[in-house]
Amino acid sequence: MVAQNPAACHTLTIMKLLSCKCAEKWSDVAPLVLRLAVGAVFIVHGYSKVVDVAAFEGMLTSLNVPLPGFFAWVVTLVELLGGIGLVLGFLTHWAAKLL
Repeated sequence: MVAQNPAACHTLTIMKLLSCKCAEKWSDVAPLVLRLAVGAVFIVHGYSKVVDVAAFEGMLTSLNVPLPGFFAWVVTLVELLGGIGLVLGFLTHWAAKLL
């Protein structure tokens, strides 16, 4: 009797699960839904930093990040504007790279 490779069995099982009719039906919509969800998360977190950027700057200071005031604004704007870009579909490739 030949023992099977457990990793190969798990890969085969995962491939069976991923090759269902529902995956084929929604394959065009899935990237849009994912882009909207991730964009919304970044918008919410970016906005929360805009509201209280001093608190975020304090956290960066406590982590010994150099130039915490500058990088607090950089991170805040990248999260907020990158999230908006993802939701609107504007320069999504660059927004995703920055995020």
